[in-house]
Amino acid sequence: MTKVLFLDQDYEYGGAQKVLLKTLEKLDRNKFEPCLITGFKGRLYTGLDDIQKKVIGIPETPFKLGRESIRVKNLLFAGFFSLVFLFRLIIEIKKSGPKLIYTNTVEMHLLGSLAGFISSTPVIWRVHDIMDSEAGFNNLSIKTIRFFSGLGKITALPVSGAVEESMIESSMKTKEIIKLYNGVEIDSNARGKSESKEPGITLGWMGRVTEMKNPEMFIRAALKILDKPGYPPLRFLIAGEALPEEAELLEKLKLLAGESKEIIFEGYVENTDKWLRQLDIFVHTSYIADSLPTSVMEAMSAGLAVIAADTGGVKEIINNRGCGIIYGPYDQDALEGAILSLLDNAKKRKELAKEGRQHIKRKFSEEIYMEKFQAILSSSLEQIKK
Repeated sequence: MTKVLFLDQDYEYGGAQKVLLKTLEKLDRNKFEPCLITGFKGRLYTGLDDIQKKVIGIPETPFKLGRESIRVKNLLFAGFFSLVFLFRLIIEIKKSGPKLIYTNTVEMHLLGSLAGFISSTPVIWRVHDIMDSEAGFNNLSIKTIRFFSGLGKITALPVSGAVEESMIESSMKTKEIIKLYNGVEIDSNARGKSESKEPGITLGWMGRVTEMKNPEMFIRAALKILDKPGYPPLRFLIAGEALPEEAELLEKLKLLAGESKEIIFEGYVENTDKWLRQLDIFVHTSYIADSLPTSVMEAMSAGLAVIAADTGGVKEIINNRGCGIIYGPYDQDALEGAILSLLDNAKKRKELAKEGRQHIKRKFSEEIYMEKFQAILSSSLEQIKK
């Protein structure tokens, strides 16, 4: 059994942390002994019980400034505290002796790579971000990441072709780049062909409440559509919370929704599978280059008709085989038109839901992901022995 050290700051709980949580739960414990180190005691840390885990404190400053800020610059701004984290991390590595270090965020790519270089431990980057200005990376950020990518033996696992392409265009120096799609559990209770038992049609949006995820677009579409006569009862559900530094945005969105009883803010949802099962249509509205939105894959797995903004890796999930609708990320009219086209056509909703679920099962299942992921870990370990 080989020890693998997983690193994530665990400041926010998004798609990257959700996938890592599932990965650690499903990892073959006969082959691998996972150990988790985080900078905060967040949902990832508390969600795992049967695993070695430790919090090494890291300052909140780099993360409170928000994802839209230059995160690499913010991390360096934390200077002294980052060095303390790094020093304690190296001590933990020397003490526990992992054969591999796995990093799950940009901040941990930098710190983990430096720790791996000093301790002569190979590193695997799980790259979730498209590295361009639209996603908050300026030239300084990219140059800094490029420098760290050349430290020691680093293998990069981009989550999509869009992320892989951005790494190549940014001239990353990692030893190897292997595209590995995330996987989601195929919901056995998916609605599939059947309609909701509740009256009317329910639409949903899910994600962290931030400007870049653009929930405002969903609310504006809801307000306009609710004014149109001739439709069955409609509900528009919003699942997700804002980080403390983004609380003002959440209040702004609630003011925009006004007193509408059909637009419902549900906050953080623990059981997303159960929440998705009450929907008929799922709407994705990010205007950033969304690398491979987990929420879209989960909605398709649950047997929902999906409408998604054409950003990042969305087209890699929703192909041209009739498994969803893609619209321009800034096009409010196109989003409203897509929603209306599904409200008017129950048959189309069923067809999209059925094909979408089958597509996820064929290409993005949790089983496919875990098989490939563990094969990559095994291959990396074999290379160490040579």
